[in-house]
Amino acid sequence: MSRILGYNDILRVISARPPLLMVDRIELAEDGTSAKATKCVSMDEQFFQGHFPGGPIMPGVLQIAAMYQTACALIREEHLDASDARFPRLCSMNRIKFRKPVFPGDLLQLEVAITPCDGGFSVKAKGEVDGQTVSQGNLGIEVVDSDDACICPDALVAPPKYFADAKPETVMGTLGVMQIIPHRYPFLLIDKVIKISDDLTGPGPHLVGLKNVTGNEPFMRSMTPPALPGYLQVEAAAQAACVTALSKPGNEDLIGYFMSIDSASFEHPIVPGDQLVMEMILTDRGRFGIAEGTLFVGGRRVSHSVLKFALVEREQETE
Repeated sequence: MSRILGYNDILRVISARPPLLMVDRIELAEDGTSAKATKCVSMDEQFFQGHFPGGPIMPGVLQIAAMYQTACALIREEHLDASDARFPRLCSMNRIKFRKPVFPGDLLQLEVAITPCDGGFSVKAKGEVDGQTVSQGNLGIEVVDSDDACICPDALVAPPKYFADAKPETVMGTLGVMQIIPHRYPFLLIDKVIKISDDLTGPGPHLVGLKNVTGNEPFMRSMTPPALPGYLQVEAAAQAACVTALSKPGNEDLIGYFMSIDSASFEHPIVPGDQLVMEMILTDRGRFGIAEGTLFVGGRRVSHSVLKFALVEREQETE
């Protein structure tokens, strides 16, 4: 017989906390291989303040968070002993598709199926609203002892070559970023742009951006132990990709939409006190683009992703 986990049960079995807890109720299948979950999407969610505030849309990466959290609850309850201190960590994504937008007032219904593999689990997941698929893809989860990171000695300083190569006209602060993309607090994940290129046909990186990671951020306080989740690392890369594309002459009246994640890998935890350096390489295909993002802390690669995005007219953004 299947088993229902209410909100308090979910808080007991997974480490995520508001505002990053993206499931309200979970049903675990009797055979321990699958689960369903629901998320009531409300305009009162914090992320709507900063994600397309003129036309609120649930971020695709938070739909991934809901899938991952559902899988975590299934693994904790059905595949790990109560005394087991290990926990499931997101280590990869592939073939993630965002097919339809999710709006305030929608009921997001999730399904995950897990298969044990190599010290972890492969997860096939999808999200639906009103019977229509809105997102789907595959996740890789490893079961680890701790997410505590070994911080590099130079973790608070970007590699000197970026500052040496930067030209004053290519350095952009937060206000400059906000003039290009619509994201705002608490969902703006770029603090500064060090280098940007107008010519996307030249050698990369086409953009180098910075994100300072501090324990005061509400999303960091949502995780135990505090760490920047992999799905938000992908969001930071997607925002950086859009800044790169929208900075190109002629794109001033366009807006970028995140369409898919071809692949992503998360190699080291990112914790408070880290300065995240984002290197973006774009393949320009007119109104569609492919972005390859590599993230570093103190010169060490921490994650890598390949993304697809679309550019549309700004007046179409809420349609």
